Amino acid sequence: MILEVKVDETDYGRVIQSLRILDKSEESILKTAVNNTARQTRELLAKKIAARYAGKAARKSEALKSSRIEKATVSSTEAVVIFSSPIHEVKDFHVTSLKVRSPYTGKGRYSTFRPRGNVLKGSSKKFDEGFVVRFRSGHVAVVSRVPGENMKKYAGKPKKPHYEKLRVWYSPSKASMAKNVYDADEISKRLHEEINKMLDKVLKGG
Repeated sequence: MILEVKVDETDYGRVIQSLRILDKSEESILKTAVNNTARQTRELLAKKIAARYAGKAARKSEALKSSRIEKATVSSTEAVVIFSSPIHEVKDFHVTSLKVRSPYTGKGRYSTFRPRGNVLKGSSKKFDEGFVVRFRSGHVAVVSRVPGENMKKYAGKPKKPHYEKLRVWYSPSKASMAKNVYDADEISKRLHEEINKMLDKVLKGG
């Protein structure tokens, strides 16, 4: 997610009007206000992600690691907050058990064991179609079968449940999570407050 923090025309005109009597650059004032707001926005979104989503992938510290700020300058009074990460697997959030168990019994039937988990904060839910596997690479994942589609090594063979392809369960990336908790009006209000704060400081001789 790429989030721009920039000044609207009303605030820009207000700053110019206020600084006419002073030997101060409006760009310098706006640059500081925008960068302060960008830092606050990054912190706020990371905090909101941690409040809404469950597990390690949603920790505030993890969200901050996956974000950065391109700062405003005197020549370009616009900052950019960027959240980026790969799409997470569901196990990166909350799964009650990642113990590998056969999805079928010795007679070829589906196992009754299904892990529980959740991406959003709240009670975990049973994964009705999901189960945990360990691939040859050693990677452990929550997966489900793709009905009617055989794995390559079983191509051409009769359709049987244990021949079916496995689909890894994925969940939102940091960018998607940030987008889901972002509130444009809230950020605009914060920027307006920062501009007022900077103007007040300058006009008082700060």
